[in-house]
Amino acid sequence: KGLDKPQAPPVPYVVLTGNPNCGKTTLFNTLTGLRAKVGNYAGVTVERKEGRLLGAPDGLNVRVLDLPGTYSLSPQSLDEQISRDVLLNRLPELPAPTLIVVVVDASNLQRNLYYATQVIELGHPTVIALNMIDVAEANGQRLDAVKLASELGVPVHPLVASEGRGVPELRQQIIELLRNDRPIRPKQFCLLPEPLKNEVDQLGLMLAQEFGERRAQAAAEALLILSNERALASSAEHYSTTIQDAVNAARQRLEAVGVDWRGAAIEGRYLSISVVQQAVTTDLAPPGETFSDRLDRVLTHKIWGTLLFLVVMAAIFQSIFTFARIPMELLQGAVDWTGNTVGTLIPPGDLNSLLVSGVVGGVGAVVVFLPQILLLFLFIGFLEDTGYMARAAFLMDRLMSKVGLHGKSFIPMLSSFACAIPGIMATRTIESPKDRLVTILVAPLMSCSARLPVYTLLIAACIPNITVLGFMKLPGLTMLSMYLLGVVVALLMAWLFKKTLLKGEPPLLIMELPPYKRPLLRVVLRHMWDRSRLFLRRAGTVILGINILLWFLATYPRSAA
Repeated sequence: KGLDKPQAPPVPYVVLTGNPNCGKTTLFNTLTGLRAKVGNYAGVTVERKEGRLLGAPDGLNVRVLDLPGTYSLSPQSLDEQISRDVLLNRLPELPAPTLIVVVVDASNLQRNLYYATQVIELGHPTVIALNMIDVAEANGQRLDAVKLASELGVPVHPLVASEGRGVPELRQQIIELLRNDRPIRPKQFCLLPEPLKNEVDQLGLMLAQEFGERRAQAAAEALLILSNERALASSAEHYSTTIQDAVNAARQRLEAVGVDWRGAAIEGRYLSISVVQQAVTTDLAPPGETFSDRLDRVLTHKIWGTLLFLVVMAAIFQSIFTFARIPMELLQGAVDWTGNTVGTLIPPGDLNSLLVSGVVGGVGAVVVFLPQILLLFLFIGFLEDTGYMARAAFLMDRLMSKVGLHGKSFIPMLSSFACAIPGIMATRTIESPKDRLVTILVAPLMSCSARLPVYTLLIAACIPNITVLGFMKLPGLTMLSMYLLGVVVALLMAWLFKKTLLKGEPPLLIMELPPYKRPLLRVVLRHMWDRSRLFLRRAGTVILGINILLWFLATYPRSAA
């Protein structure tokens, strides 16, 4: 009998996690060199972004996973639930993380440490990437990273991910931690009343026996599901009836002795965090109004903010026509030259007709409009990277609420201008299932990039190139009107759905307005290229296939004449 084949050692698995808008994805792109594999988690529409760690020594192949942003281990939406399940090793398609990198926004330390301390308590090897230290210093705060590492009990690396500062040191720390797999004894950051602590200990022992978890993770998970109803309800399928009954019984015992099991854990954690924050923070200047605050007084104003938003949208569509005209003419000339050349080289007949009318014509029908597609995604990427997109959602909340939706529906609808598929995927951040379904139903009514070539052809053929309103060309105004028509119809349909099939009150909009920042050209250009390539691959192949099919239908069968 032959010997069994030796099994390959498991591939180290590094997870990047953190609050939204903490620079996590920027750090991921720097660590992996912008070469990420994008897919979905099994059974859901949450995007899964995975890459390989650059700079790892030969023989060390490290996978890096960029988790969706979340504020705590108590999920409020589908993507936050995915992040929690990955950290707790609840997804069958992924192994337990070998190392967790928690990205912390140094300019928002208290809120970021709430989630970071929850992750540290799980007991996995953890390192803190203290990002945006330049923003914190600009706001008048200096952080002592060495002191913070001592307080948290894990390595802390200050960095500015957008500029690459501190990233090589973080990469080296990741490699060292992967090579030296030592047992972790995490600190506890949640000061609990004695009755609650005893219940957490008992429940932790039950979880350790049921799942075979380390005691640290079992204790952290016990506190999580005991003190938060949503945490247990969102993952009830993972826990046996025995565990769920034990949680309910523990809550009843705590209520009987007057312990607030909902608020005690939150208050205890924030009390510990405030002590840590005071120990590591030095105020360089008295707190005052920031640049983002001053800018928001105008850009989020009920009147001026809305007017500026409309001006921005009008400028985008005007620019698409103005700046794309010459490149489109050049590309059209190149397509015509290619068709004529192929027609000259290939003898007359069916093959000549197929290549010239079917293939070259089909490819040309897509490529000619590439400049407009590139410009559209360039502007969208610019607005996202500056932080303005969140303000647009805040402004649109007033309009959305009148049709039964809230501002978070604006982001998926705006994304649908590029393509309805990522727009529908973006609805995962909407907590209410009814609001999520309504947004999914109306998102395809937005004019996606595949319709832009059709609009362009019709406008060029039917609309004169004259100036209106003293500053805007009529074709650009018509293009804007076509897009606004889709928005109006979508809002009317959303109102109809909310009044009939999907009745319900829209929830209040609570969202973070990230500070404004200077957009990074490489990030914006990468966004533009990735989305444009997706358009070429999806819309281009369909248009080419249909064009060839139409050629066959027009050519065959031939009549006797």
